[in-house]
Amino acid sequence: MSELPKLGISVKYNDSGSGLFKDAQSIPISYVREYVTDMLDSIALFEDLGGTGLVTSDHLAFEGGMSHPLTASYAIQQRLWLFLFTDYNSGPVTINIDTQGAKSLKKISKGSPAELEVGDIVNGTVYLCYYNALDDYFMIVSNLNESYSLTKNTSQVLNSGTSETDLHTYTIPANTLDGSSRTLQTKYAGSFTDATATCRLRAYIGGQLIYDSGVLTLGGTGSWEINLTLITTGSSTAKVIASLAANNFSTTLPNSVSSYFTSLSGMDWTTTNIVKITGTAAGATGGSNDISCEMSQISIQK
Repeated sequence: MSELPKLGISVKYNDSGSGLFKDAQSIPISYVREYVTDMLDSIALFEDLGGTGLVTSDHLAFEGGMSHPLTASYAIQQRLWLFLFTDYNSGPVTINIDTQGAKSLKKISKGSPAELEVGDIVNGTVYLCYYNALDDYFMIVSNLNESYSLTKNTSQVLNSGTSETDLHTYTIPANTLDGSSRTLQTKYAGSFTDATATCRLRAYIGGQLIYDSGVLTLGGTGSWEINLTLITTGSSTAKVIASLAANNFSTTLPNSVSSYFTSLSGMDWTTTNIVKITGTAAGATGGSNDISCEMSQISIQK
């Protein structure tokens, strides 16, 4: 077989332990190909995290249709891997690159390897992982997600009429709150635009009331903010603390600028749950556009 053409790249290398460097040498292209191959084998792009958290992938694809499939075991090819995921995980994850075999992807929890939980993987995030050849699994060593935002919104929503109106609604994906000690945090803020209306703000999750401001008598127009923290205590239970702050109350009012605590039961965290905030503007002058929700954010903490 004829020798491959030389690349015009100059390097210096150590002469077999002599401690000295020889003059610049040209590198055969086969060496470059081998080096690039090793780099490509350390990168995998995953496009599917199914309902069970299973990850499947073909080889990494390049522009123009060029590709490089993995052709040897994980331990032989590479110990450190960079994984770019394109979706959140819904539970424990296994990785199978180019049919080389499905291996669990784990994290360190309380000093020991553990299966991933819902939301540990975040869409669009690059993870550095180590392949443990002895115990035969992948381990995340950087960028593990402990807190992430479910939704953010800055669009103005106004109440309608004098009946209770949804100001912001979000459907929490199934299993997001499954298990004990998951924390859901929500923040809502907006304005009261009619000082003569009797306004009321309420919040719900899964159809259950978790905050009720009571009827608010305003001393003028102004802004309001509601913060809710929900911590799951089991597969169907949780505890919630909520507070309302506003700059336009005329008198001391029920549940205003104070804490509102409740315990939940009969929930099902394995299914979707709607979390929402509502507004009611009643009274002789109450009506549409008296309450606005200007921003909201909902996030999860492990």
